[in-house]
Amino acid sequence: MYANYLQRYCTLCNASGMAKNFLTRAASDDDGTEPEWDLADRMRKALRQSGLSVQEMAGYLGVSRTAVSSWINGRIEPGHQTLLLWALRTGVSFEWLTGALAGAAS
Repeated sequence: MYANYLQRYCTLCNASGMAKNFLTRAASDDDGTEPEWDLADRMRKALRQSGLSVQEMAGYLGVSRTAVSSWINGRIEPGHQTLLLWALRTGVSFEWLTGALAGAAS
């Protein structure tokens, strides 16, 4: 009875078949490009890497936490001066932050 139970559920799960299916689908969907990071992605990554909280960054910039949250979630794009201060405070280059560097998506 236990063997039948295992056989039935192992066939439903079929981990190796699922992996093969995933790899086949991924290969057919791959157009040779990597997903690009947008400004919000880079701002979020810089903030995380710097160890600063949203509240700390908001205090540094003199804005609300809601404004910082809107920027890092891509709802609003901050101004040039804000991006300069963001780069300085987080320790990343302005060029990387704004995506001006070749390969900034890496």
